[in-house]
Amino acid sequence: MAAFKEDETITLNALKLLCNLQESDKGCWWIAEESGISVIAMSLRNFPNCSEIMAFGCTCLANLPRRGMNTVALGSAESSLLYLRQQHSLSTEVALALCSFYENALKAGTECGKLVTSVAMETMTQIMQDFEDIEIQVTGCQIMAQVVLVEGMETLEELCCLEVVLECMRTHPCHAHLHGVCLLAIENMCRADSIRGSNIQNVCDAVSKSMKAHGDNNEIQLVQKRKSVDFLGPLVTVTHRKSVTEELLDVASAAIHRLRKFTDVVLDDTVEGDSEASQTESTSENVPIDNDYP
Repeated sequence: MAAFKEDETITLNALKLLCNLQESDKGCWWIAEESGISVIAMSLRNFPNCSEIMAFGCTCLANLPRRGMNTVALGSAESSLLYLRQQHSLSTEVALALCSFYENALKAGTECGKLVTSVAMETMTQIMQDFEDIEIQVTGCQIMAQVVLVEGMETLEELCCLEVVLECMRTHPCHAHLHGVCLLAIENMCRADSIRGSNIQNVCDAVSKSMKAHGDNNEIQLVQKRKSVDFLGPLVTVTHRKSVTEELLDVASAAIHRLRKFTDVVLDDTVEGDSEASQTESTSENVPIDNDYP
């Protein structure tokens, strides 16, 4: 790639090969150790108008984070992606690659996960607001779902991450997978006690609208009803705080009432299912077997 840096065909084929090498951890380590990051960055600078080179090059950088990888090398890959983000602010490929880089860094373990700083989260939330691309929205919400449980990430509230997640649900009301990821992020925010005040009501509204929008999907209904049950715990905790105000108590009480409409249904269904199952078992034990029954 360095020897034929002006040849578009060789550069593209080489990037495709590097993407294949990244199927294993060793391939990623080799790219990082053999100055691969700088060569990839050079290729992207030399062919900014080639969509395929941009796509494969960004994918290579985004997939680099692996457990045990040199964080200095990963910092170089992050810098390259941030530079591309500045130069190609309208590129969906670059935006998705940067979000994927941070998601892979979190998956790679504690050391790599340190790259996902408050500045990185701010960049990611801005990308989510700039692009309506489904993959970007899903990746961003998956990152929030993980980061919110990490100690010391109070900046999520400052970055209005909950508002970004709720906006995802409003913008894409019919995308089931995205809604599932958004609900996971919201559930973790509840567990981290980062949802307060009027946001409690907004969360309940989003959950109820999501369930209505996907009423014909039994799997989504069951998952979302169970998550509604999970939301009740944090909401009830709010009402028992010593510092709770009358206004906050009213909001929390209204939110609990709204969620109970759904949790009562799923709990009743569970009880009825168990009751029917036990009746079936007892009946089958008392009914003689008729071998002539067709």
